[in-house]
Amino acid sequence: MTSAQSNSKGILFILIGMALFSIQDALIKFIYEDAALYELYFGRTFVALILLVGYLKFSKQKINLKTHYPFLTIIRVICFFFGFSFFEFEGVQHLIARSGWSKQGGYEVYVQDTKSGQKLYDHLFEAGKEFNVKPGCPNLIERIESGLLSYGNDFDNNDNPLECGFDQYVSLDSEINFLGKEELKKVKLEGIKKKLMGIKFDAKEVSLSGSLDLKDEEDNIIGELRSACYSPHFEKVIGIAMMKKPYWEVSQGVKAEINGNICTGIVCDLPFI
Repeated sequence: MTSAQSNSKGILFILIGMALFSIQDALIKFIYEDAALYELYFGRTFVALILLVGYLKFSKQKINLKTHYPFLTIIRVICFFFGFSFFEFEGVQHLIARSGWSKQGGYEVYVQDTKSGQKLYDHLFEAGKEFNVKPGCPNLIERIESGLLSYGNDFDNNDNPLECGFDQYVSLDSEINFLGKEELKKVKLEGIKKKLMGIKFDAKEVSLSGSLDLKDEEDNIIGELRSACYSPHFEKVIGIAMMKKPYWEVSQGVKAEINGNICTGIVCDLPFI
């Protein structure tokens, strides 16, 4: 096997391994919704050890703990949740990481320079012809449907983590101190006054360049629409809104002026899909 073939095979195995771990993470979170990050670490490590030892035994290969990149290996263990590794393409080292900005999870390649990056780009599209691979970009529809929040659009410094659904990522009972901890304790004790929720409108189009007031039947402002788009899946306009208490209950009716028309909608949970 040539060096290029071996390298391509290695990259393929990395991608397959990352995909399997992504499925494993999803299953753990599906079965145990409140699973902590360290529990995912343990589950990943346990399964990986079984698969690795089983493979080595089956293939009758010796267990070799040596590595050419000891420091990189240590960092990979620490950051195992994200997963990354170096690979070689036409004599140039690139970094591939299990990261990205989509609901499916993704992979990003960090190239060494423009010239080598262009060669890799062309090679990937040549190899992907049979799959009709095309260039893409972050998708607003997918982002909103998946409830992927955008800082500066869906929330900012005027909102706190408890209002944005980040409760599971904020530990107020630990001994670790951080900015805003005492204020967040007060918020948790008193209860939040607003909350990020989904909105479904009976409309086919929307143009949103800023926030939009949401009102009830009596024209009281009960929330603020912060992101919105037309969803082909739901065949209506959907959005992410910060709703005032107690108007964040699912099926709460709202209305807003969209493109010069008064449209009605309902509050729903996030994510949409």
